[in-house]
Amino acid sequence: MMKRHQKTAPPLFRGFFNRRIVLAAVIVFLFLNIFIFGRSFKRVYGEEMYGDLNLVPTVALPPSSKVAVPRSSLQYLMKARELQSEILPVIVIGCNRVSIERALDPLIKYRKNDMKFPIIVSLDCGVQAVEDLITTKYGSKLTLWKTPVDLHQEVIPQSEIDMKHTGYYKLATHYKWALAKVFSNKSYNNVIILEDDMEISPDFFSYFEETLPLLYSDPTLFCISSWNDQGKKSHVSKYANGTLSSTRIMRTDFFPGLGWLLTRDLYSQIAPTWPETEWDDWLRRSEQRRGRQCLIPEVSRNRNFGSEGVSGGQFFEEHIALIAYAGEGEVANGPTANNMVDFSTRRKVIANLANPEYNSLFEKGVYDDALLAKWDLRFESKYMTVDFGSTNGEAERIVRKELALQPDWPITLEILNDFVKSAGSNVNKIGKVFTSTKLGAVDEAAVYSSMPSLRLEYESVAEMQAYLAGSKMMSEVRSGIPRSGCRGVTQFVYDGRILIFIAPSKIARARIMNSKLELVDESKRVIKIMYELGQ
Repeated sequence: MMKRHQKTAPPLFRGFFNRRIVLAAVIVFLFLNIFIFGRSFKRVYGEEMYGDLNLVPTVALPPSSKVAVPRSSLQYLMKARELQSEILPVIVIGCNRVSIERALDPLIKYRKNDMKFPIIVSLDCGVQAVEDLITTKYGSKLTLWKTPVDLHQEVIPQSEIDMKHTGYYKLATHYKWALAKVFSNKSYNNVIILEDDMEISPDFFSYFEETLPLLYSDPTLFCISSWNDQGKKSHVSKYANGTLSSTRIMRTDFFPGLGWLLTRDLYSQIAPTWPETEWDDWLRRSEQRRGRQCLIPEVSRNRNFGSEGVSGGQFFEEHIALIAYAGEGEVANGPTANNMVDFSTRRKVIANLANPEYNSLFEKGVYDDALLAKWDLRFESKYMTVDFGSTNGEAERIVRKELALQPDWPITLEILNDFVKSAGSNVNKIGKVFTSTKLGAVDEAAVYSSMPSLRLEYESVAEMQAYLAGSKMMSEVRSGIPRSGCRGVTQFVYDGRILIFIAPSKIARARIMNSKLELVDESKRVIKIMYELGQ
């Protein structure tokens, strides 16, 4: 019987089939890795944080719908994962203040990890009592630096020898020396800078740790500060029980100082031209800022207890001493849990602060959602009016408050108070506040979801300053920028329940965005100033 020969594939086809098997195995392997990584990423940065996320200004979506996450927000979240082990040293710039322990005690108490947050005290002035206090009380819990004895000898011009200017020169020189020493350590890519009269809040470290990734991923930012110049207790958000609502973060064109984070990259940009005096005002100039902004909290994460210092206590009693602080409550029993924020649980809304998305949302919140309060000049009447919208084309209601003032006078807190009382229940109809991201409100359950918003428009720098002063805010302008201002807009919360924007009119806004700003004042003169308000 003849043997039946079994058919076999030629060698060429045997290799072809083997390659197909190997390719299929590789595809399965890659798919499993992507699937596992995707689930891990989603668990860390996904459903826990993105379950109800709405980062784009659209209409509300059904609960089952998926929302697109902007690239800038994803970059922040990726950077947050990358920077988890980043060392964040804190340096305290000190001189002769024996009360420095009020600044150091909270730093020691609230830091989570002494390896991640090493504390350095850099002392000038050579006051032995301060040095002894630090070495005796804190020992190895921190590192003590002392400036060289001859640090200031050749810096202060003879023409400037008086107490005030000498202090500014010495402080700038001390900063220059201390920052150079910090960044000589290759392990430090960032440093948080405080002075010896600043007391931090319990969530100070969490705030900087969780906003740092946004500073790295958003090139339109150049610093993070824990201080809000305009954040008085009477000007920030509150819960119904009067406790501070301390979760909101904002952007500003103004460099605040008073507790801020400096990156090695920014240091390399500014170190070669570091000024001999008034370093903070120098850092506010356009040459250093380059159109970039800072992050600030609505409620400050540190407070300044130094009524006397190099600045001679400038603004202290009238403004600085009244700034809200996240370590204290506005209720009889003192601090409450509402004031202590774990910012690691708020990453999804910190991501909302990234540009370019934030700019468009900011413009929408100020100019579309907030309603304009203005003087009604018809028939030469003296009314402030707000149109609360319309139904079927007919005006629903216009609230008017007759005033014993000229129509072009600025609106003050007293006038706002009278206006709110006259509006009654209709006050809740003023403006639709932040239909998507609450414009930086980190806690969606806070007051912003229902808070009405009002816009006061200015056409001149003088008018803007009058609005600020009338609202009991700091009205000075540095390098053309109001304190805590963003794109020409300064904001505060009136009576804990109405968000107020002091904003440029369309005419003034066009000048701000297209030039160095030429604004017309009350007498129709042209005021020319450098109003560097971002791109």
